[in-house]
Amino acid sequence: MIKDCRVTKEEMNDAKAIYSKSSVSKSKGLTTKKKPGKVVEDFIEIPPELYLRNSQVVLAIDVFM
Repeated sequence: MIKDCRVTKEEMNDAKAIYSKSSVSKSKGLTTKKKPGKVVEDFIEIPPELYLRNSQVVLAIDVFM
């Protein structure tokens, strides 16, 4: 024991049980990332008259589900 240390032997055993290598590796294996869904690209044709009037405009839309 360390002099004037408030940590008890029971608390040390609890910490060892919680943070031991087997617990850490087990939790790392259980918390893996899932693959994100595929990105769907959907392009539409711009009518020529609209493009001629607004050739300097850029439109971008993000849809989150």
